[in-house]
Amino acid sequence: MHTTIAYRGDIADAHPSPSAAPEVTDARCLVWSIDLTGVERRREAGRLLRAGAAEALAASGAYGDLRHLVLTYHGPDARRRSLRFTARGIARRLHSELERTRGRYVDVVVIDLSGVDRRGLLAQRVDELASTGRGIVGYAAIPLEDLRGESIRDTCTRDVI
Repeated sequence: MHTTIAYRGDIADAHPSPSAAPEVTDARCLVWSIDLTGVERRREAGRLLRAGAAEALAASGAYGDLRHLVLTYHGPDARRRSLRFTARGIARRLHSELERTRGRYVDVVVIDLSGVDRRGLLAQRVDELASTGRGIVGYAAIPLEDLRGESIRDTCTRDVI
C-alpha cells in the first residue's frame, strides 16, 4: 500500500529529492523539517524548534485524513542532548493537541537528523510509517541513528518500554 506523504518546512533536509516535492493535499503523513544548524545557543535552538513545531501544527490542518506527523530537525551537535528533551515535550504536546482538535489519534514523531546525512534511510522509514494505521506510535523523539536497523514503529515501541 502506498500512502501519499507531504514534505514541508526546510524540504531540502528531509525530502529524498527536494526538487521533486509536489504539492499534496490528500496526504496521510506530513513530514515537516526544521533547520537549526548554525544556532549555538540552547535557548534559541529550543525556541526555534518549538516555533517550527507550531508551524507544522498549523499546516497539518490542511490534511483532513492526517495519521502521522513527523518533525525532523538538524541541530548543533553540542545541543543534541538538550534538544532531545525539548523534542520529546514537543511530540507529546502536538500529539495531545492534534487528538483534542481532530477528535482522533495522530502519531507524532520528532527525529533528530543532526550529524547524519542519510536522506534515503529517512525516506524509507517514513514510507514504512505512512503505510501503517494511526495509533501505532503515539508520540516519540528519536535520533536517526536508531532507525538504521529497525522501523520508526519498532524504535518508538522500544523507546516507550
